[in-house]
Amino acid sequence: MKLVKGRFKKRLNRFAALVNVEGVEVECHLPNPGRLLELLQPEAEVYLEPAGKIGRKTMWTLKTVRLKNFSVPLDAREANRLFRKALLQGTLPEFSAYREVKEEVKVKGRRIDFLLHGPFGRCFVEVKSCTLVMGEVALFPDAPTRRGLKHLNILVELIRRGSRAAVVFMVQRPDAQLFKPNDLTDPKFANTLRAAAQAGLNVYAYKLADEREKPVRIPVNLKESLL
Repeated sequence: MKLVKGRFKKRLNRFAALVNVEGVEVECHLPNPGRLLELLQPEAEVYLEPAGKIGRKTMWTLKTVRLKNFSVPLDAREANRLFRKALLQGTLPEFSAYREVKEEVKVKGRRIDFLLHGPFGRCFVEVKSCTLVMGEVALFPDAPTRRGLKHLNILVELIRRGSRAAVVFMVQRPDAQLFKPNDLTDPKFANTLRAAAQAGLNVYAYKLADEREKPVRIPVNLKESLL
C-alpha cells in the first residue's frame, strides 16, 4: 500500500499524533508507546498508511519517520514480524537449530513472543523494538517499561526450570554499531537485564531497518553507563 507523506505536528497521547497532510491536520494512530522524542520532532517528515478499516477512530496510521538519509519504522509490532521472517529464512545463526515456531505463548498469565522447539530442547524468546540511537549506540528502553521488566523476570524463571531463554533487541536503524541498556531512562530494567544475563539469559541485538536486508548482529555491552 502506498504511503502518504506528511509533517509531524504533535503527539496527542501515547497512541495518537497530529500530522499535517497537504495543509490539513489529521489525527493518526501511532502504534508505539515509546517516547520517540529524538524521532518525532515538530515538522519531521513522516509517512502515513490509510487505515483501510471502516469505522476506525483514526483513518491513518503513522508508519515511518525520515531521519537524516534513512527512514525509521514507528510500528513497534514490526520488530516481531522482522524477527519471525529472519528466523524462518534461517538468517539468525543463534536460532538455526530450531524448526518449530509458536507465537504469543502464555506463561504465568503473560505472553512471551516466541517459543521455539528443536533437537536440543526449547527456547523462549522475547523481542523488543529499539529505535533510539545516540552516537551509534542503540539504547533500550526510551521510556520506563514495567512490561519489559516482567518479561525479563519470567524468562529468568523459565531458565531456572531448565529452558533456554533469550531477549532479542531488533534495532530498526542502520546507524547503530553497539547496543546498551538505557541506564539513564530506566535503571531498573537495565540492572534486571544484567542480572538476567548472569542467570543465563541470552541477550542479542540485531540491526535490521529493512525487511529486504539480512539482520546484522551487533555487540551488546551490559556494563553500567550513563550517557
